[in-house]
Amino acid sequence: MNLVEATGLVKHFHTGHGAVQAIDGVDIAVREGETLGIVGESGCGKSTLGRLLTGLLPPDRGSVRLLGEECAGQSRRALRRIRPLVQVVFQNPYSSLNPRRTVGRTLLEPLAVHRIGTPRDRAARVAAMLERVGLSPAAAARYPHEFSGGQRQRIAIARAMMLEPRLILCDEAVSALDVSVQAQILNLLAEMKREFGLSYVFISHDLSVVRHIADRIAVMYLGRIVEVADRQRIWSEPRHPYTRALIASVPRPRPGRPKPAPVLHDDLPSPIDPPSGCRFRTRCPVATPSCAGQAPVLEKMGADHACACFHA
Repeated sequence: MNLVEATGLVKHFHTGHGAVQAIDGVDIAVREGETLGIVGESGCGKSTLGRLLTGLLPPDRGSVRLLGEECAGQSRRALRRIRPLVQVVFQNPYSSLNPRRTVGRTLLEPLAVHRIGTPRDRAARVAAMLERVGLSPAAAARYPHEFSGGQRQRIAIARAMMLEPRLILCDEAVSALDVSVQAQILNLLAEMKREFGLSYVFISHDLSVVRHIADRIAVMYLGRIVEVADRQRIWSEPRHPYTRALIASVPRPRPGRPKPAPVLHDDLPSPIDPPSGCRFRTRCPVATPSCAGQAPVLEKMGADHACACFHA
């Protein structure tokens, strides 16, 4: 069963130099109980897609359905009913927490806004959630600047869990942390997924991190999804040249062995004026003149595997 289903998503941001085509015709679904990883270079539209899926941004065109209920175009009053089901853990734990509020007040706020429980019940839930993420209940009286980066991200996870959501968007949630702390946070997210039956949308530029936590992986390039498959298949049998290039760029601790090819060259084209046809063709090692004429669509390459490439 799909928890979230998006079809035909389009989101453009208008600037003085033209329209940034952040998302341009994306179809994606998040299944109940799964972790969907979204990967790609900076500027490919990952965060914008995550915000569209969670209702933080309205699409210009397209549909976003949560548990079968349409979210796109709904009024603020209607979205207020849906918002507790979807929460976000942002990238930077140093800026995602209000420095003027104690941790306890930060965690109490979602409960107060949605009028959940009595003041005593709310305080008890805050203490229990702090313990669940590995912090002392006494942390509720302290301010964010008194904690390390990993502890702040635990607080951000606790805040996201206060309303008992069904889906959590993790937008580069571990990229600002040390490697050892990243592992702790990833393990915590995996434990909470099993315990609370959560689904995640996990956005990252680091394929090795996504491979560790995701059930399925969607690869994005310039506002479009170019390949989707389960994590093992996309790592062992990548079909799209861009996916192969991303995997080849992951550092491997194998001194003396040649680095696998291909590795990407040149910068990402401007999303204001993307290439015609296949948007990856200007950097693709197997592109042909026909790739400029028409954009490839996602086609099935087997069970639970789709790719948008004429040469896949």
